[in-house]
Amino acid sequence: MRSILVFLAALFHASFAAGFCFSEGRRGSYHKNQDVLDIVDVCNQLNGTYDRLQVKRFCATDKYQVSWGLELKMIGADIKRDISTRECMSGMAKQLMCKEGRGGVTTYWNWRYKAKPNYVGGECFPRPYWKPIDAYDPQDEPERYFCRVMQRNYLSCWDDSKSVPVPNH
Repeated sequence: MRSILVFLAALFHASFAAGFCFSEGRRGSYHKNQDVLDIVDVCNQLNGTYDRLQVKRFCATDKYQVSWGLELKMIGADIKRDISTRECMSGMAKQLMCKEGRGGVTTYWNWRYKAKPNYVGGECFPRPYWKPIDAYDPQDEPERYFCRVMQRNYLSCWDDSKSVPVPNH
């Protein structure tokens, strides 16, 4: 009986995660040298309160001029949920550290993190920003998002046009 309780307690506290590293595409160097990209700044842009299924995207260029498309989506059952800079850093660092530097995507209980390096000089999120954007991983298809550039230059996305707020900047 005691071993069953210990097992159930361990299962309850386990982190439910599913993810993968990308096997193709541009390579970054964050997995070799974490000083090339300021993950604190990235997560300061992505932290805050999210509505259910809301996505925030941020484009960051590292010291080697590699553009990183970084994305955080709230996938939990709550109507709204907060994420701190520290929690964001924990999840996003795992994507930046993916083998061979190609980035990756991981889904946890409440959040999905994605990081993808892009070619030098290329845009992380092509213009115009205010349009449906097809997701680029199998977990999203065939979802479409409506996105708008919000304060501090991050791209915020919703999965229906009625939820999109008017920017106040």
